[in-house]
Amino acid sequence: MWLGGREANPAAEDDVWVWDMSGLPVDQTMWYPGEPNNHQGLQDHICVYEGRNGLDDCKQFNPYVFLCETEYLVC
Repeated sequence: MWLGGREANPAAEDDVWVWDMSGLPVDQTMWYPGEPNNHQGLQDHICVYEGRNGLDDCKQFNPYVFLCETEYLVC
């Protein structure tokens, strides 16, 4: 499942990850051990996989189910 996050600047290779809607940085303690690893140089989005307790980096164009952040408005 894609979680609505991405690498801030994939060309920079600085491992800065942000949430798309807010632009806030991703907590680095949330990654699955050994991730993010940018396998084959193509992984610049944040996903979670069944059976893994943590975030993983994934390819942008895989057909993922997604979860998006939204603002909560109280009227």
